[in-house]
Amino acid sequence: HDTEKDIEKCFEAGAAAFVSKLDGRQELLRHIDDVLNRSFFLRDRMVLVVDDSRLIRTIAREGLVRAGFNVITAENGFKALEQLRLHRPDLIISDISMPEMDGYELCSALKMKPEWASIPFVVMSTAGERSVIRRMMSRGACAFLEKPFNTEQLVITAEKLLSDHFQLLLKEKERLDTERSLMLGSIASLVQALEARDIYT
Repeated sequence: HDTEKDIEKCFEAGAAAFVSKLDGRQELLRHIDDVLNRSFFLRDRMVLVVDDSRLIRTIAREGLVRAGFNVITAENGFKALEQLRLHRPDLIISDISMPEMDGYELCSALKMKPEWASIPFVVMSTAGERSVIRRMMSRGACAFLEKPFNTEQLVITAEKLLSDHFQLLLKEKERLDTERSLMLGSIASLVQALEARDIYT
């Protein structure tokens, strides 16, 4: 069964991937490998939730913890920076409108620090702040969650961003491995050329 309706039904039931039986011989192992790698990477990843509403922080923390994430929270940008000095989260989910230091200022502060600039940053806000959201996306935010949201939407966004981040890390590792192999190959060629020299020259 591989109609769009069947596939949608599978994902609604909680499937992590879908493989048609027609393509099973070629695709099954690849999908299994992908799901296991993603699950291993996502297990115990740390998420920092920043919001001045205790209710939002509680709902987000409970949903993410149920999905297997470690969660730390902060009520504004200043408190978030304090948390960052103690822990390095894998993902930051932040409200925009907060006292003391808002989400825009927090995002800007993160992008100025090389050790924090690469952490994926998700914006949470109401639909009425679209101009601010655009500004934040231009400052480096990578996704937007519109309030009110359900915890499943939050978890899926977190998993997607961390999976994409994981894939980027894998590609970067492959690139570095390739460059290393090429460099070692060049050195080996030079060594062979030196050792093959004529005694006279």
